[in-house]
Amino acid sequence: MLSRKKSTSLKYKAQIEQNLRKPLGYWNDFANVERELRTFIARHCKDGVMPTQSELVRAKCATLSHAVSKHGGFVAIAERLGLQNSNADKPSGYWSDFANLEREIRAFNAAHGTEDLMPTKKALLSAKRRDILHAIRAHGGVAIVAQQLGLERKEVDKPAGFWKDFEKLEKELLAYISEYGTDGVVPTGKELDVAGRSDLRGAIERHGGPTQVAKRLGLAYASREYITPRTGS
Repeated sequence: MLSRKKSTSLKYKAQIEQNLRKPLGYWNDFANVERELRTFIARHCKDGVMPTQSELVRAKCATLSHAVSKHGGFVAIAERLGLQNSNADKPSGYWSDFANLEREIRAFNAAHGTEDLMPTKKALLSAKRRDILHAIRAHGGVAIVAQQLGLERKEVDKPAGFWKDFEKLEKELLAYISEYGTDGVVPTGKELDVAGRSDLRGAIERHGGPTQVAKRLGLAYASREYITPRTGS
């Protein structure tokens, strides 16, 4: 009986030999590239997710990797086949281009049936798309990106006196942190303003300021804002 290690080695050898036996011009036909990719995904990857270059190389499928590059690259092929891009293998400076962020957000929304809504932090984290989340922050935050893309962020007007109740502030603040902020940390006033939540910032000030609110809720607060005579008084 073959050992598991030897059996795996023979499978890799057979796979390499199979790749070498492809007829001349095989990889010029995109239909062959698609078929090989979908077969690879079925065997090695999460369904619906484009494999990365490193995953193909590790599986001894460098020829398939070269074919993907030949037909436009990993990002372009993923879009063409309706596959979700992996978080890896983004070229340098990829997220600095707002057009790439827009494409990723719209693809994410299309895959989740939320075309008209700005994706939340919770949704992005659940889908393991921290890359999109970080890019949104780099491009000015949720409110600015949503406005530029014409996406909705449903905010309900609060009734008079709503913010006088600290329990309501607690609920709203924790919900904001869960969706858009950093776990366990009270957002700064600047972050709230950028996110279009000046109402929440005002409520925090009403209840003693971010330091006091953080203390009452057992949260951290590390302000990155300068203290001025106005804020320090």
